Amino acid sequence: MNYTVVSFFAGAGGMDYGFSEAGYKILCGVNRNTDCCETHRNWSNATVINTNLLEINIEDIPQADIILASLTSVSFSKANPSKQHSKLYEEEKIFQVITHCKPRAFVIESTKAHVSEISKFYEGMDYKLYSKLLNTKEHGIAQNRKIWVTVGIHKDIDRKFEFLNKSEELIFVKKVINNHDVNNIKNRMKFSRKSIDRHKVNMRYKEVDFNDIAPSLKAYRLYRKDLINVAKDCYYSLSWEEAAAIQTFPNWFKFSGSLSSKFEQINTSFPPELGRQIAMQLKEVLSSSFGIQSSSSIFIDNIPVIEKQLIKEEENNVEQDTINPKNIDLVSNCCIYPKENFNRNVCLQPLNDYDKSSINFINQLESLSTGNEDAYSYHNLVFECLNYIFKGSFIRGKIEKKINNGRKKVDIIFDNYDETGFFAHIGKRYNIYCPKIFIECKNYSDDPGNPELDQLLGRLGRNTGWLGMLVCREIKDESKLLARCKDILNQHNKYILFLHDLDIKTLVKLKEASDDEGMREFFSVKWDELIM
Repeated sequence: MNYTVVSFFAGAGGMDYGFSEAGYKILCGVNRNTDCCETHRNWSNATVINTNLLEINIEDIPQADIILASLTSVSFSKANPSKQHSKLYEEEKIFQVITHCKPRAFVIESTKAHVSEISKFYEGMDYKLYSKLLNTKEHGIAQNRKIWVTVGIHKDIDRKFEFLNKSEELIFVKKVINNHDVNNIKNRMKFSRKSIDRHKVNMRYKEVDFNDIAPSLKAYRLYRKDLINVAKDCYYSLSWEEAAAIQTFPNWFKFSGSLSSKFEQINTSFPPELGRQIAMQLKEVLSSSFGIQSSSSIFIDNIPVIEKQLIKEEENNVEQDTINPKNIDLVSNCCIYPKENFNRNVCLQPLNDYDKSSINFINQLESLSTGNEDAYSYHNLVFECLNYIFKGSFIRGKIEKKINNGRKKVDIIFDNYDETGFFAHIGKRYNIYCPKIFIECKNYSDDPGNPELDQLLGRLGRNTGWLGMLVCREIKDESKLLARCKDILNQHNKYILFLHDLDIKTLVKLKEASDDEGMREFFSVKWDELIM
């Protein structure tokens, strides 16, 4: 189920992006920093509001399943009473928003001092609170940073939230920044050796050991001892790209603003990977309470409104297209299919959170039957597999996306942000324009034919790109399907690659093994078969 999120003090959107990666839909982000808002807009489709939270009318805040907030941006320092006073008002406003909007859950990043304040604010409310001090290095992040996190779960959800277990594997700096340009000086800050020596006592500056975990980016100025400019008697910091990689932002992530602004956004950000892990834990809790009324789904007698409408229309033999479009978003996990493909049992259950492992994906593929009844499940499983296989390269994935002013739908669509893999390679070497990746899924027992290829061909164009993929269960005559794809290339100059279940199984195994070269070789073979 695509739970919805509204975020306050969102910053660059580190926690928001982590929730997005876990399948949540970010509706709105609020921040008073202009650069942070621009950065958030660079990656999200959310409404980003550049203002002080105190100036927002609570009635104007969209309803959402989850509210996220960070209360670390201004300290409780008594040396600055005006900021302290403002911060107290902001905390109270968050309290008012949660009281008014009644989300299923909320997640707040805070400091130790804030935890007790949060407990006072929410004492007697309709939420059970869970607070814990997390260390990022214990959760697959190459940084030794401690973060207080408080999770509130609505009391009607009869399940306890449990913070994620510690990872057994430590991730060192060299693993996450080994692909970055060491000689790029313009994206680094310059620190004089005198400043570094002067602040050795208070440890304001710290050297980065590539064979170890980085100190907290938020607490120190980190410099690379291997980058020394003898003539200018100075060292250089990590580049902002390297700092972003340590914080677990993907390589394609674009930060707006000056160099110092980029560092400020990155260093103070909530690590996206930690946000994703919390989001996955939270989803397990929420999925157990599917019948509870929420902001993104309206239920009557535990049956979604849109489901009742579909049943009624089927009884009256009314075509699917006559459904009032205003009701389509009432249930965020109900993708609308032609009535002959509609599986009521699937829509009444939340989508499973597939365990991200090759064995689990393979088991899921092998357990699904072919045919219209399981078409919905197959589309969603393929979407989950591709999200896993192309993590960091394909982003903003959507299922059943309407295009051409709603006249057509595409099964799956991604934005292509690949920088080093196969899809970057064909763009650079073959000049193939593919900003969007269109994917059609066919849960057939027979091979796809010309109608399926023509359907995908109709999705491609000069604005969306020239490359699409067809995914099906199996292909008995690959040479025949390949010949059809070659005809499309020769006649229309459009490229269609096809995958089947065995290919998906191979790719998830390669991804699990972090075999990037193997994945490039896999698609290169497919590409050579098509163009040669």
